[in-house]
Amino acid sequence: MDYIKKDLPNGIRLRAVKIPQSPTVTFAVLVGAGSRNESPELSGIAHFIEHNVFKGTPSLPSSQQVSDAIESVGGIQNAFTSHEYTGYWAKAGAGKLSELSKVVSDIFLHPLFPEKDLDIERGNVIEELNMYEDNPMQKIIREFLQITFSGHPLGQNIIGTKENLQRFSRKDLLNFKETFYDPRRIMVIAAGDFDENKYFDDSSKIYSAGSLNNRVEREASSLYKVNQKNVDVRVINKKLDQAHLVLGFRSFGIDDPREEALDVVNEILGAPGSGSSRLFHRIREELGLAYYVSSDTQTYKEAGLWLVRAGVRTDKMAEAVRAILEEYDRFTQEPVKPAELARVKEHIKGKLAFELETSDGVMDYYGLNELTRERFETPEEKMAKIDAVTAEEILTLSRELVNKNKLTIAVLGPFDENEEID
Repeated sequence: MDYIKKDLPNGIRLRAVKIPQSPTVTFAVLVGAGSRNESPELSGIAHFIEHNVFKGTPSLPSSQQVSDAIESVGGIQNAFTSHEYTGYWAKAGAGKLSELSKVVSDIFLHPLFPEKDLDIERGNVIEELNMYEDNPMQKIIREFLQITFSGHPLGQNIIGTKENLQRFSRKDLLNFKETFYDPRRIMVIAAGDFDENKYFDDSSKIYSAGSLNNRVEREASSLYKVNQKNVDVRVINKKLDQAHLVLGFRSFGIDDPREEALDVVNEILGAPGSGSSRLFHRIREELGLAYYVSSDTQTYKEAGLWLVRAGVRTDKMAEAVRAILEEYDRFTQEPVKPAELARVKEHIKGKLAFELETSDGVMDYYGLNELTRERFETPEEKMAKIDAVTAEEILTLSRELVNKNKLTIAVLGPFDENEEID
């Protein structure tokens, strides 16, 4: 795949990823701004903006017309908000890039944010919040992040609060967008098989407008500073038939050179989709404690997490926590065997290959990696770094990260909170 770059004078990055003979094309506008840019009073506004751009533009003055414009060319559209970025995208068959670009660019640059639709969407987003609140798998991860990043925007719920959602005004949305959708944070990217010269010409005309040039870039919220001294534990009492657990250690930011070593050790521990991981074998196959159990890494600009999620029998929570911690501790005691190391490296590279099979997966990889990192790595470079990880690196890294002073545990279930914390 060819990755072609063009930067506009106002700072907006235009990117094209050519995928020969791809049957589909994906177009996206990505912004390096999300919920971490919000004050407590504005918590949830980045996500609320994401919802409301689809409500209409001067040329497509209703959400129905926006949807029709994409679906009439056989396309789909969606958007996403994270702590550190927001994205708007559409995908259709090859040959439809101009139509996708026109609609997505229009809602991104010229949203109307009509008051009547804001009031309707408040209810929709509050119901989304209620849905996640009623889903214990979702609730426990939010509680975990809240305690881990207490007092910092990284610990705030991306969806926000009901109180905030009920009072956000059109002016609030426009002010946040004007402040944080700075041109130097914006990337326009297309992935698929298309005429890149026409794409760059069209995009340059759309995104070189003078209205984008004179904004002042605002600094993101202050960087998170760790002040944890010991194990942090939170137990939330809720009547459930199954208890839910998130347990994890602090790691490091997204540009740390040890990232690939953490990727590999996480794959060994319990990465999703691996029936051979240590956690799946120990917690589910040997002990029968959980239906779902997996590990994951989450990285932000200056901080990161290496965590485990599980749904556990309510009378076996202590046993499950103990077994999970023992599996973490194994990495600090003995080097990973060569056969296991070789297997997980191939699995990681295979999953990356699967991600790159589709035009939207390619857009995600190239766009989000360049948007969030100081140095972009091609898939080939990423795979080479995975291959280079050694058992000694994993041992050293594990001994640094698996430390009770970096450990947070959050549990949701029918428990006496004080007793379970002890």
